[in-house]
Amino acid sequence: MSLDDVMVSLYPDQVDEIICKQLRLFIQDMEENLDMLEAGRGDEILTIFDSDPVQEIAYIQDHIESAKMIIEWYGDPV
Repeated sequence: MSLDDVMVSLYPDQVDEIICKQLRLFIQDMEENLDMLEAGRGDEILTIFDSDPVQEIAYIQDHIESAKMIIEWYGDPV
């Protein structure tokens, strides 16, 4: 272990909270992208999944639902 390495111990509940918080941030970002695409402002964002706006919207919606499902699995409200 070098001087640059740091060891952190976390309880399982802390790890769960970190994961859920990151998923919520992901959902927020994806919903903002979705709003922009649906408002016809897709040229203001970098497409992530597909250059076709209709396909991009479908992919984003699927990923949002998947993230919500994971959060629910952890037992947190969405």
